[in-house]
Amino acid sequence: GAAALAEALPHCTGLRVVWLDNNGIGHDGALALAAALPQCSALQEMWLGGNGVGDDGAAALAGALPRCAALQGLWLDANRIGDGGATALAEALPRCSALET
Repeated sequence: GAAALAEALPHCTGLRVVWLDNNGIGHDGALALAAALPQCSALQEMWLGGNGVGDDGAAALAGALPRCAALQGLWLDANRIGDGGATALAEALPRCSALET
């Protein structure tokens, strides 16, 4: 699943868009993707809507976002992100210079 994809992502140097809406990624998948994201230097868009990502997954993604220099859009709609995850994301966003959406 998402863990295998996370292992492969850093080797896809030209990858610009990852669209994973409604794939059941969940907590473990979000953690794995967050660990891989900073190594995806060309990634511009990441779609993770409807995957059961909760606060811990959102916090892990928030920790990775400032190191994703090309990331312009991140979609996390229809997940299970509560106040803790939303706060972590809100604190990370000002450090994401390319992020637009």
